Amino acid sequence: MKIEKNKIIASLTALSALAALAPITGNNDWLTFLSFLSFYSFIKVNMDERMKTNIDRAARNGFIASLVCLSALMFYVTSSPSTDRIVFALEISLATISIVASISFTVYDKFAQ
Repeated sequence: MKIEKNKIIASLTALSALAALAPITGNNDWLTFLSFLSFYSFIKVNMDERMKTNIDRAARNGFIASLVCLSALMFYVTSSPSTDRIVFALEISLATISIVASISFTVYDKFAQ
């Protein structure tokens, strides 16, 4: 049985349940997992060749942008290595993936021929 790609992407919505740990632990950083609720919109999307291509291209753009961002942040980390700087560099890199992939997907979906 083959599972459709949109069902796999939509299953990422379950990660938003981790936000329930915020009031339990008192750490509001858990609330960032609520951003996974946006994947709920992929449940009823009909995946065609163009959609799959757009997702793949957007993911590639996000990956390349995060590599560039992370390599630039390595200068920041190596100037005075500490755990805080490493965590900051990884957070910026992961945010870059999300932002660039989201913008790329939107551009490909709206304006691609």
